Amino acid sequence: KSNIIVQTGKGKIVGGNIVALKGIDALEVGSPMGTKTKIRIGVEPELVELYQELHKTYMAHLADLEKTNKNISYLEKQPSALTGKKQILLNQAKLVSINLTNEINLCKFRLKSLENTMNEGRRGVIKSKNWFYEGTEIYIGNRTKTFTTDIIGGKCFIYDGNITLTHV
Repeated sequence: KSNIIVQTGKGKIVGGNIVALKGIDALEVGSPMGTKTKIRIGVEPELVELYQELHKTYMAHLADLEKTNKNISYLEKQPSALTGKKQILLNQAKLVSINLTNEINLCKFRLKSLENTMNEGRRGVIKSKNWFYEGTEIYIGNRTKTFTTDIIGGKCFIYDGNITLTHV
């Protein structure tokens, strides 16, 4: 829930998933063998998963609303008066449209709230005194950077909307 500091002994973070809300400070991150190492700052993985699931639901509701509104438009443009069955379908479609609109608005509100929480995590910093090795994935807030080569250590943080590495 705060910082992870690995500065004693070998000071290495090798493999697995490491999560801290504020920052991580190590001598080395990853492995010369390219061992997959995931470092996440600022946002718990469960929050990211919740955001992704909610976004899928939001997009599905938008698609359903578009289909429903097309059906409503079609039924309302019928040249003659609607039969009892078609009138019932129209009323049901209007009710579905209202419910979907409410669900979409709720999803928007929850997504915005989650985005704000994830953006707060963008202040985190990941430091490696010696190396960031190939295969290391860095997540800060809702941004990602994957090292495809070994990089001499430094500090990773969000600058201008992207994860930036500076050598200290």
